[in-house]
Amino acid sequence: MKKLLALSFLITSASISSADEFNEVKAACDAGNPKGCYYLGLSYEGGIGVEQDFQKAVSPYTQACHGGYSKGCINLGDMYRHGNKIERNIEKAATLFKHACDNNYIVGCYSLGLAYLHGEGIQQNPPKAATKFKQACDADDAPSCYMLAYLYHNGEGVEQNIENATIHYQKACNLGVSKACEKLD
Repeated sequence: MKKLLALSFLITSASISSADEFNEVKAACDAGNPKGCYYLGLSYEGGIGVEQDFQKAVSPYTQACHGGYSKGCINLGDMYRHGNKIERNIEKAATLFKHACDNNYIVGCYSLGLAYLHGEGIQQNPPKAATKFKQACDADDAPSCYMLAYLYHNGEGVEQNIENATIHYQKACNLGVSKACEKLD
C-alpha cells in the first residue's frame, strides 16, 4: 500500500529526480497507466532520472495519448512539429493535436488552431482556426484568447470586428498575456 501511495505521489507531482523514481514511473507505464507513460516520456525527453533520449520518449507518449492522457499527445505533437531530435512530421503533429482537442484538452485545441491558421500538417483553414481558438478561449486559455482577438482584429477567418477583438484582448490580458494588454493601450 505504501508503494502504491508513493507511486501515486510521483505520478501526480511529476517529482521524478532519481533512477529509483524513474523505475517506478516506468513500472506504472508498463502496467498500462497512461499518466505513468506520460511521465516516462517526459523523463526520456528531459533526461529526468535517466539519460535524455528523444527516440525513447516517442513510445510512452504514444501510449499515454492512446490511453486517453492528452498531455502525451501534445508533447509528442510538439516533438513532431519542431523535429526535436526526431524526424519532423507536421502531419502527425496535427493529427495528435486534433486527438487531444477532440478529447477536450484545451491546449490541443490551441495547437490545432495554430495548425489550421498556418496550414501546418493540415489544410489551411482560418475559419476553423477561429473555431478552435474560441473553444479554448471559452475555457480560459489565454493564448487562444489572444489569437482569437488577433483574428477579429485582422478579419482573418472571421469578419473583422474591433469590438470583439477588444473583448478578447481584454480577456487575454486578464489571463496574463502582457502583449494583449499592450493592444488595449
